[in-house]
Amino acid sequence: LTMATDQVFQLMKKKDAIEAEISQWIDVLQSQRNVGMNEPLIDGEGYPRADIDVYTVRKARQRIICLRNDHKSVMKDIEAGLHQIHADARDSTIAPSLDQELEELDGTLASFAIADFVANGSPAEEATPVEIEDIINTLILHPSSTLLSQELLVAPENALQSGLEKGDEICGFGTLNATNFKSLQDVGYIVKHSEQKEIKVVIKRMQKLQKLTLIPRTWAGRGLLGCNLLPLSKDS
Repeated sequence: LTMATDQVFQLMKKKDAIEAEISQWIDVLQSQRNVGMNEPLIDGEGYPRADIDVYTVRKARQRIICLRNDHKSVMKDIEAGLHQIHADARDSTIAPSLDQELEELDGTLASFAIADFVANGSPAEEATPVEIEDIINTLILHPSSTLLSQELLVAPENALQSGLEKGDEICGFGTLNATNFKSLQDVGYIVKHSEQKEIKVVIKRMQKLQKLTLIPRTWAGRGLLGCNLLPLSKDS
């Protein structure tokens, strides 16, 4: 492993530890009549509430605030580390060029459908970006095929913070890609048999690849996704 990769893994462990401790302190607040972070600690007459341990609540709240600040700082360090990993991979003499990798992948990252409509509040809109751990694992476990991870790292920040959007081109949907996609019925079959289960979706947005996790489910609107896809011709 490179030094940058080792540092990112250490930061990930630190992030996990912080998140675990935050969860523990949240449990403490919940044990105190679920007071949360903002509920008042005095009663209507201005005295400390007798139904909770005020000292414990204050201690938990202060610790959670500190931990959340630490979490933000660690996440910034992880982001910087990921960009360094990307830079190292890009500068490596053994790393194939973008054109070479596209040729080796034999069209599997070509687009086969496009999002024509995405409803507000739908499962499609709420699809979550790939976890940082997935990007790291892709870089470490598949050093000779870093196209996906590299493109993800240079995608615009606003793209990484949102789910499926109108105009997104679909390059991968579960087991589907441009080489085995025949019709939208293929997508429908996967969705039907994946209700409440994660589907990995690879999209192209602003000429950058991005990986999303989509969970088909019932919601206020029609269908399990809340979006409309249109097939792209083989020549697109």
